[in-house]
Amino acid sequence: MRTPLSADPETGTALAVDAVGAARAAMALQTGFDKKTVLNIRPAFLIVPAALELKAEQLVAQNLVPADSTKVVPQSIRTLSPISEPRLDAASPTAWYLAASPNQIDTIEYAYLEGQQGA
Repeated sequence: MRTPLSADPETGTALAVDAVGAARAAMALQTGFDKKTVLNIRPAFLIVPAALELKAEQLVAQNLVPADSTKVVPQSIRTLSPISEPRLDAASPTAWYLAASPNQIDTIEYAYLEGQQGA
């Protein structure tokens, strides 16, 4: 997603199963430039600041299944690969991101302005 998701009280998107599920749905429902074609983008990576690294690892842990069915983490979330980036903490220690695999869709484009050389 382009917008960070965080534990901001206004957005209510603390890193949790429900929030990740909502973010996954938002990614899947994104449309193309024609505003009609549903892109069905599926996240592969859960990107977090160092402050959320343990929480992210616990969220995607595959070795435990709780006895309480309301606490089960769906397989679609457990397959996310957590990536912790300490430089994100400077911007927000609670913001988190989902990203698709570059094998599914172009996620990053590297380009130069016309007439400009890269360094």
